[in-house]
Amino acid sequence: GSTGIFLTESQGKRFLKYVGTKDNFIPKRYGIYSIEDGWDSAHVRAVLGLDIVNTNLIKRRKFRVVADCVNGTASYVAAELFNGLGCSLKLINAIPDGRFPRPPEPTPENLKALGRAVRSHKADIGFAFDPDSDRLAIVNEKGQPIGEEFTLALGMRYILKKKKGPVAVNLSSSMINDFVAKEAGVKIYRTKVGEVNITEKLINVGGVAGGEGNGGLIYPYLHYGRDAIQAAAIILAYLAESKKSITALVAEFPRTFMIKRKIAVSDKGIDFAKIKKTYAGERIDTRDGLKITFADGWAQVRMSNTEPIARIMAEAYKPERAVQLADSLMKLIK
Repeated sequence: GSTGIFLTESQGKRFLKYVGTKDNFIPKRYGIYSIEDGWDSAHVRAVLGLDIVNTNLIKRRKFRVVADCVNGTASYVAAELFNGLGCSLKLINAIPDGRFPRPPEPTPENLKALGRAVRSHKADIGFAFDPDSDRLAIVNEKGQPIGEEFTLALGMRYILKKKKGPVAVNLSSSMINDFVAKEAGVKIYRTKVGEVNITEKLINVGGVAGGEGNGGLIYPYLHYGRDAIQAAAIILAYLAESKKSITALVAEFPRTFMIKRKIAVSDKGIDFAKIKKTYAGERIDTRDGLKITFADGWAQVRMSNTEPIARIMAEAYKPERAVQLADSLMKLIK
């Protein structure tokens, strides 16, 4: 439902402890269940009815849209969504059989087919969904991926034009989100990576928007989860109201350069004390690995939640500075 959220870390631990006890997990008796259809369409109707999505204005713009559903869940609803917004639609990879025709993450290197389709159909914008439709990436009218980070930044910027209040993003998301918050005159909160951490913060501070820089936008007035279907409608609403191209909107943001790397880590793990000593005097955050913030950028190292690796991220206003920040962390970890 609209109030549902992921289990928090503490709730997850309690649940695993509970199911690990066989006697507790096996029910004494079974209840009944029912299966209902139509929830896909119900969600699309809810998105089209959002207070910040002016469907009539979007329809008047008659956008040409290409959507890459990666044969995932967006395949069920993309046509209904974009047709409901009056778009001229070209769908690709929209057979929901779970066989991914491209690597499932909607990162720039995986969006070449979408870029070609946007150029071929002279589209205004291209949308790339991930398999479970919680992440959205955007391709501009030239067929060029603008980067996943801009889904969150563009979405929050538009939302903040309609509603004033705090926003929340994770520590690994781009500093262009700080620009968005400062421009709107609102507070930005940073959390550990993980949707539920952002959700908890939004609930606690009464946030109006948030998400993760991997293409996940949260607009809590519908529900507290990342939602690519909702994000696509919000981005089109922004395009319609601004009367600008996606390229023009992106050009209004400060230009930054981000680097993401992975490195295998020994059983000893990362010597965080060594890194802290090296950067003594700088602004350091240890809530999620270790993040160092400078006047012209930042760098972070954190252990992966899913692999025996460390993730290194760096962002700066100049590409050579981003490389230097990432290289420096790599040397301290090896």
